[in-house]
Amino acid sequence: MSLSLNLFDRFHFAFVYFLRLSPGVATAACLIALTVGYGFVILHECAHWLTARAFGVTGAIGFFTRRAESKVWFLSVMGVKFDDGEFARLTCSQIRLVAVSGPLSDVLAGLLCLIFGLAMPGPAWLSAGVALAGLIYLPASALNIVPLPLRNDGWLVLWPKAAFTPRKG
Repeated sequence: MSLSLNLFDRFHFAFVYFLRLSPGVATAACLIALTVGYGFVILHECAHWLTARAFGVTGAIGFFTRRAESKVWFLSVMGVKFDDGEFARLTCSQIRLVAVSGPLSDVLAGLLCLIFGLAMPGPAWLSAGVALAGLIYLPASALNIVPLPLRNDGWLVLWPKAAFTPRKG
């Protein structure tokens, strides 16, 4: 596959390529995409953690860090729990950088998988799986960039002090 295709053509090509795979190869590609997706979630949280760490905030990546705060299951599966006192000392600009670092890593990882996935040497299930991960994760990462009242990363980029207000519900 040529690397000169635009982004829309890459989406279309990867989608059509995936649909033409045999069932066994498609299943293996889905398992690869799922595995790569888990890696993307870890990368996303590491980006938040490393950015906050650069500003002197300590914290830990863990599972179910927001269980008591979020009624939406996917917001409570994995996250970073920062030291509240240290995080409160950050400026609005620093909070925005911490919030946007996760989605930026999502977009970069999704683009790289979509651009280079089908051009990878190796078996079809591997290259198709990596491209499928980009095909799914790139648009899905937009849900974290768009400001939603769930206080996702996009919400904190626009309203950084919302991190310190109690949640309703």
